[in-house]
Amino acid sequence: DCIPEPEADSNGTSVSQRSLNEGIFTTENGVAVDDEGPGPYSPVWQLASWLNEANGAVLYNQYSDDKLRHALDSMLESKLPVASEAYFLADNAITNVTAAGRDRQDLVFASFFMPVVDSFGGDSVIGSISLTFELEEYFSGIAQFPKDSRTMVLVFENICGQAFTYSIEDESTLVFVGEGDLHNPKYNSLVQRTEYEDFNAIQRIVSILRLLNKNESDDPTTYGCSYRMSVYPSEELEGSYESNSPAVLVALVVVIFVLTTSFFFVYDFY
Repeated sequence: DCIPEPEADSNGTSVSQRSLNEGIFTTENGVAVDDEGPGPYSPVWQLASWLNEANGAVLYNQYSDDKLRHALDSMLESKLPVASEAYFLADNAITNVTAAGRDRQDLVFASFFMPVVDSFGGDSVIGSISLTFELEEYFSGIAQFPKDSRTMVLVFENICGQAFTYSIEDESTLVFVGEGDLHNPKYNSLVQRTEYEDFNAIQRIVSILRLLNKNESDDPTTYGCSYRMSVYPSEELEGSYESNSPAVLVALVVVIFVLTTSFFFVYDFY
């Protein structure tokens, strides 16, 4: 069924009906309620969306979102672009509004935060520009998989302990299978994957250009959630290459050999 936006009740309003003069808000069970603090705050000031209803998410305190808080802390500390943990459509006020009416509840999103500093070469983060994207739609739009990839399994995972499994429907379309790494372990040795370091390349570039990466940490999640993509074969793919043709050919050769030998034996005997 389609996902309706949660109905307002006596304790709050629906996100799309929230007005700016009501101030900064958070959500409880999908309903907008006043964020009474104590902070910190990271309110949304402006959104670019194809839906007018997205304006209802303005002044939503992103810092009140468990999935975004770690990424915002990492951005403030490192002054580098970072990615958030992944989350489902209904778990975030912004996606809950901009994707309202979508007929699936298994759409997985992530947010990417780019810090805004007080001046060119400055050292003080005063805000951020964020990009929220749906994993399935994003990679379906840019990826071109091999023609025989229909029966392959693709796993997105991050260093924050999350994993999401997709099947490849055709050369450019992914289908959500489930949360977690659900590939068949028998194919572990055949995996092809990107690395977390590849995802972190943009952080290294910004760090070099701006020379802002002054602090170091042994915690691999300091700079948000790095992602990697792993591709595995499946039993269907293996089965498509299995055939009884070799056995048939061997049997045919044996039959020909026996018939030929029998022919010469009969010819010599008689």
